[in-house]
Amino acid sequence: MTNCSQVKVRGYNESASSNNTYPAYLRIYECTKNADGSITAATSTVDEESFSTKNSDFTLTSIELDESKIYKVVVSTTKSRIYEIGFKTSNNNPALRATPSELTLNAGLGETATGSITVKGKMLPANVTVTLDDPNGVFTVNPTTIESSIVEFGTTVSVAFNSAVEGTYYGTVTFTSGSLSATVTLTGRCSDGGTAKDAYLDIAKYETIDDAGATVSGMSTIYKYTEYEAQDIAWLIVSNYGAMSADANQNWYTTTSLTQYNNTWSASDIFLGNASYFTSSTSGYSIYGSGNQTFYVTNCSQVKALVKGSSWSSASATLAIYECTVNGDGTVTAATTATDSQQGGASGTAVITSAALDVSKVYMVRLTGGGSYPDMLEIAFQTPLPQKVTLAQIVNDPSVVAGKQYRIVDDNLIGAYLSNDSKYIFCKDDNGYAEQMTKGNKVDFMTEHGWQTTSWDQSNWIVLNVPAKTDLTQSQDPTGHKLSGVRGTLINKVNPTLQLTKVPTPGEQATVNFNTYLATDFDPEMLAETGNYFFLPAKPMEVANVMWAMWDAASGKFVVASPVNNSTGRIDGAFYADLTKYYNDPSHPIGEIKDGYVYNFTGFAAVNVNGVSASTLKGISTLADETPGMVVYPLANWELKGDSNIITAINGVYSDGYREVVGVEYVNAAGLTSDKPFKGVNIVVTRYSDGSRTTVKKLYR
Repeated sequence: MTNCSQVKVRGYNESASSNNTYPAYLRIYECTKNADGSITAATSTVDEESFSTKNSDFTLTSIELDESKIYKVVVSTTKSRIYEIGFKTSNNNPALRATPSELTLNAGLGETATGSITVKGKMLPANVTVTLDDPNGVFTVNPTTIESSIVEFGTTVSVAFNSAVEGTYYGTVTFTSGSLSATVTLTGRCSDGGTAKDAYLDIAKYETIDDAGATVSGMSTIYKYTEYEAQDIAWLIVSNYGAMSADANQNWYTTTSLTQYNNTWSASDIFLGNASYFTSSTSGYSIYGSGNQTFYVTNCSQVKALVKGSSWSSASATLAIYECTVNGDGTVTAATTATDSQQGGASGTAVITSAALDVSKVYMVRLTGGGSYPDMLEIAFQTPLPQKVTLAQIVNDPSVVAGKQYRIVDDNLIGAYLSNDSKYIFCKDDNGYAEQMTKGNKVDFMTEHGWQTTSWDQSNWIVLNVPAKTDLTQSQDPTGHKLSGVRGTLINKVNPTLQLTKVPTPGEQATVNFNTYLATDFDPEMLAETGNYFFLPAKPMEVANVMWAMWDAASGKFVVASPVNNSTGRIDGAFYADLTKYYNDPSHPIGEIKDGYVYNFTGFAAVNVNGVSASTLKGISTLADETPGMVVYPLANWELKGDSNIITAINGVYSDGYREVVGVEYVNAAGLTSDKPFKGVNIVVTRYSDGSRTTVKKLYR
């Protein structure tokens, strides 16, 4: 060992009833470090300590050692028990560490996986703050603060992972005490199965099917998906031959002992005919034989099979349905007895239809041939379309919950803003907020000052997450258009967010006017203290123009610039901000945010839930406390207005009316005055139209 200044050994000498004594020894040898990194100890000791008194406790203490050297320490005994060995060091450097450095959690959809991080430190300057950076809102940590005295003995922090949407998610946990820090990287993997590469297919995830059959000569596709909005259902229809040809590319079905056959057929019932799958309407293929084609599906309410028999054969095909159990490893085991079995195709073309199925269960669907006939042409799986809801229902209806799929059917759902990376669409309904606010007898502060130039928009808002690997074309730009075909999984209800399953369709143009807010509109405590003045509370996920937001470094918030006292309080307000969403430039062109400087920008607001914004957009920061109110995320139009003491655009407000700033004067330490600030300490004197004035001391650099 090295970096050691002393060694102590504590034990008990059991030299028993014999007259002999058996000493305990502590021997220390100086070592040399070799070129290959190995150690060679000297043959003679630099110190030897011993203890030989019978039936006694003892402590052996070495001489003071040179911490720069390497030593070999040997403790030897014949009749003694050794309790502990201690190594002293004069290294008093504070330290903080967390293990493991990487933590991976795996969970099923909507399920919670947990893990732990061990935190240990010494000589910590302050309690340890636990900060979670969670771009998607899928991790939680507990506790968020640890007393330094506990950390020095080692403690654990629990981490939980839960996601309503499949995918791989990343985050970090940072432990901070003064200038010390340690970081652990988090990975969360969520899967509910249900894709074509899994052991069974969720019919709603039909787009995961590998259309490899289309590469077979003469084929254009192996499947078609058709929605019937009036019946709230859809059918996934598969060519039996196409399925056989693409068998190796799928995991949700298999084909055994069946043969292809040149064949053509017409559309019938819900089925589409050979022309829908093959490049020529006069050609096509079916399959036949004594084998079977087996499919594993869920979210399926019924199955139909199209078969073609012969007038000279009485053979039938059999459509059998077996209920399955999903195993812990994601595989499925089918029951040995079918829950439903139907036959057809003894002569002519026939549709075999199953009984109604439970969409929550996984089924094995087996279509078995009758020998040379009948031919198996197409098989279809019915699935219910997601529940229809309005944006107002998402916000207000408790039966609408995160983790389920929905179709938003507002006639006036408008695409209001598209993020610069085209991955997030901010949408609103047409003034559909349930509790429309009116100013009553109050003075509309923003309108009276000319900052809100249009009627207040009181809409519900939602963010639509564009599917991964989807690039919006110019014709798909939703901005300023009514949207239809909006559907997906609701992944957040507090801050409404929908993970789209496909890109919405833009319709007729619509006018979008953003509200204009002060920090007051994001601060529920200040909204309750505005006296005779009307302010409109910002809505979750609402995009708005933010004015006169002054950075207050002490609180870590933006506040209303130059708040002015009045007889009933003051027009004030504050909000946390996360600058990572300034999409116009990923390198954050905003620059240094200066204390006491005022900014305007366009951004969106999210509810601060338990100290963390509940939005699932990428890059959201963990906040330091659980202050109620809004977290505001600048998006565009960042504008520096200047130092708050030279801004006169915000008028002072008294309960009986307005007072305007008519002049600002700066006085330096020598008593000189100017209409511009001096370098150094200034007394800033502000004069108002009612004859009053205020003074404040401020340092200008």
